[in-house]
Amino acid sequence: KATLFGRFSRWAIRLTFQVEPEEHWFLTNERVLLTNRAPGKYDDITLAINAISSINPLSRYPGQKREKGLFPALEPAYYTGRIIDDIADGHRPLPEGFENFKDWIDHLKKLLDSDFQGVTTDTTFEYLFKKAYERLRALQKPGDDVKDLYNKFFDAMVVENIRRLKGEVKTEEELQNLNWESFSHVQNIAFIAIKSSARVTKESKLSALPELLGRGYSIRDLKEDLKDNICNIPEIVLKESLLTFEQLSESPELVNTNERIQLWIKGEVNKCTQLIKILDNEKLDLNGQLLVKALTTGIKKYIGTLV
Repeated sequence: KATLFGRFSRWAIRLTFQVEPEEHWFLTNERVLLTNRAPGKYDDITLAINAISSINPLSRYPGQKREKGLFPALEPAYYTGRIIDDIADGHRPLPEGFENFKDWIDHLKKLLDSDFQGVTTDTTFEYLFKKAYERLRALQKPGDDVKDLYNKFFDAMVVENIRRLKGEVKTEEELQNLNWESFSHVQNIAFIAIKSSARVTKESKLSALPELLGRGYSIRDLKEDLKDNICNIPEIVLKESLLTFEQLSESPELVNTNERIQLWIKGEVNKCTQLIKILDNEKLDLNGQLLVKALTTGIKKYIGTLV
């Protein structure tokens, strides 16, 4: 009976959600975990990603699609990146069996190189990563290289992890380079997932997208990051504030009354406002517009409260 019930449950989930039950359970659990960890912080983007991923005019008919919606790569790709970023920042524990974050990242790189040999249907991160990668690879256009995009993102996350562990203070240029590496590659993965022709390059106006999220998140999450031993305040600004990173990490509320840091925040808000205008005027295909809106709605709301 248990076996019969299990088979019926799997069939019901496939019929209702048009997705493998293991993936459905994993993604549902991740949405709950993310909401509980940071209530309201990621609601705009997770709800939008879920809604976009679920678009499927044929989903009312059984058997039309085994995978979720018209964009089955988008949601697993998003949560793959989200989980890696959270572990790098110390917001969730390192998976068991690994000495450090880089050790785990090397494991993920080996999975890519082996085409996920040995990874079978399961409710594990590796299985979600495999599903995302397989779907993304099938959607690549000439010039795309999903494997290379993931490897560059992995390298950026290792730098982010080391920065947190060592409490490194970076220059403005170093912070912007890190923002580019941390955001641009996963954003291009997302554009591939949503079947858009848009791509983020340093020469295009879409370069405003990683810069907006990098600058916007840095000021939105400033005090939270300081508590986590992450400094997104440029070295020169910190020096002119007459405060040390150690003082700020112990008492993040000091940023509220420091004139130099408040002046820097105001300048970042002005830059974000200009970047938002650039993105609002950028002509993209419909799918690209949907993705940019999903990625920027939350930060636009936040910047709007400061202008």
